[in-house]
Amino acid sequence: MKRNILMISLFIFIFPLMVNAETIEYNICKNGCEYSDFISVGRNIYETSNLSDKDIVIKITDSETYEWPEYEVDFGQSNNRIKSISIDGGNCNISYYNNPTISFFADEVNIKNVRFSDVVNFLMHDSKRVKITSSQIRGIAFEYLNDDGTFNDEEINISDVFEIDNSSYNHLKMLGFAGKIKIQDMDFTDQVVMPMGGTINIYNSNVKKVLNFPAYAKVDTNIYNTKIDGLKYTRVVSEDDEAYLDFMNFFDTYDPSVLKYDIYEANGDAFRLSSSYVSNTMVYYDSDVSSKPSNELNLTDYLDYYTDDKEINSFVETSSVASIKGTKLKALKPGNTKVQVTTDDGHIVYNINLTVEKETIPEKIDKMTIKVPITGSKLKLWVLIVGGILLGIVGTCLCMLIKRKK
Repeated sequence: MKRNILMISLFIFIFPLMVNAETIEYNICKNGCEYSDFISVGRNIYETSNLSDKDIVIKITDSETYEWPEYEVDFGQSNNRIKSISIDGGNCNISYYNNPTISFFADEVNIKNVRFSDVVNFLMHDSKRVKITSSQIRGIAFEYLNDDGTFNDEEINISDVFEIDNSSYNHLKMLGFAGKIKIQDMDFTDQVVMPMGGTINIYNSNVKKVLNFPAYAKVDTNIYNTKIDGLKYTRVVSEDDEAYLDFMNFFDTYDPSVLKYDIYEANGDAFRLSSSYVSNTMVYYDSDVSSKPSNELNLTDYLDYYTDDKEINSFVETSSVASIKGTKLKALKPGNTKVQVTTDDGHIVYNINLTVEKETIPEKIDKMTIKVPITGSKLKLWVLIVGGILLGIVGTCLCMLIKRKK
């Protein structure tokens, strides 16, 4: 009896979920389909209520050329999110006037075989899963915001959210991020990274260009142990700055080659945004270094992006273990300490974990010297010891030879 009651209770709980789950499919083609353009499909989705339990499927069933209808198109709304949306472009060509922005308010987004003729930007609002295959999209931006515009406290690992195949990634020229975002082990040698607000942390990746654009809020970009093509900085504070044109040229073309600098900082008011919207980028490198007491190391050998015209600021945590004078790091006694070196106007920080090892007896002997009387010159102790041993051997051999002759 109890078992039957449990089964009935489970059925009562699950059945409404099964009933409410619904797939809505839209087929688009020039002839013979219910829909022949994106406008009608977009309107239909916009007017659909309770999208949170809807799986939207859009299929283009021929290989004709279609025009994208508007400059800005929303799939779903911030207060009426779609459970999932899948778009299969069927390898058709999509053309448009001006560079459109396409927003997805959906927990899950699947795009395949979608080919745009030119620049297009996809905005993924709080999407939990985005998968893109066999498509040509120039820009994708991930935004994780609360309803009031503040950023979510939870850090989003973009690798847990974003999946893209190689062919689609090769066409991609910009990846934008807003929120509390973690990026790890990614290759951006052909793509521009565009932080747009919040805290963007990049670890162990390859980066070529960073274009900070604080569109939503102040943005802090932190880059850790990452290979960067160069570290030439600039800041855009007004429309009169030469670097402002680089921004505009990139927004028009999504071509990374128009960016003359490697890292762009920006003040929001330069783009008619809030003056409190500013960006700041920090680059960090960690390294482990070992030395022996009294050894002297040249710090510049451990600074990946050091050039002679860059000012160096340094700090040793334990001054009894090591000291710094200019660019020389001198080990003083056995122990461990952290050495921090800051360069490039404070943008680059090198954290060096220094271990000063104990010297072995042979190493100590090698460093010991004895002052030679009269001349005042110094000789290594080991030279005198070896010389004494050799003289002893020669003397012994001569004594043995003399005794044999007698």
